[in-house]
Amino acid sequence: MWTVALSYGFLAAVLVEAPAFQAIGRSWPGFWIFFLRVMVVTLPLTVLFTKLNWPITGVWAAIVAGNVVASVVGYMWITRALKKAHAPEGLTKT
Repeated sequence: MWTVALSYGFLAAVLVEAPAFQAIGRSWPGFWIFFLRVMVVTLPLTVLFTKLNWPITGVWAAIVAGNVVASVVGYMWITRALKKAHAPEGLTKT
């Protein structure tokens, strides 16, 4: 359980990134960040780690991985969305 406490900073980032999307009028990316955290990373890793005979430690490691992955993806996504939102017309990089 101490391992999960190390990822609370990443969880806090996720909890800020999702509402940031709502603030710029885009609510679905926040949903997808949470979906990625739970359904794409944490749940499959939990199943995998328990099958590999790494029971409770695997569950905690999966939660940490979900927090880290979701915060990094969310950070990259919100950064890109904010750059597009503030760029003058015709000056966006693709």
